[in-house]
Amino acid sequence: MVVRAQRILFYIASIGLGHARRSLALIRHYLPKNTLFVVATGPALALLKEELTGAPVTFFDRPFYPQIQRSSGIARLWRMPLDTLVVKKIMRAEHRFCEEMVDKESIGLIISDGPFGAYSSRVPSFLINHQAEFALESPFLSFLTRRFNRRAFAKFTRL
Repeated sequence: MVVRAQRILFYIASIGLGHARRSLALIRHYLPKNTLFVVATGPALALLKEELTGAPVTFFDRPFYPQIQRSSGIARLWRMPLDTLVVKKIMRAEHRFCEEMVDKESIGLIISDGPFGAYSSRVPSFLINHQAEFALESPFLSFLTRRFNRRAFAKFTRL
């Protein structure tokens, strides 16, 4: 079986460095025979650029979600609707960016380590995720987040 080179877009969550470190192994695996594009921001992007210095990788700095669980109790209930709107806006921008990259750069595969909007309906899109459900103190909020996640996950080829 002959495996042909692909143009792969990695879209990496930028909350801390865990997603970037986990994706680094995949990036290095695909690097020798593929053309890679990497999206991240902040310290995660800096780490990836440092670790991949000299590698033929094209980097993009794109915004990531706000820190959702930055408060508790009633303050969280007030912030949750606003944060949800911000996250959905960023997810739409992630998706638009991915669709543009499929067109402009002939991307053949998208690997998203966290960002729920990083997919295309035209190419295989994989989501790496370690949190299928959020543990919240409110059963109603838990229900809403489960529903949100199910809808987001359904847009990917594989989880």
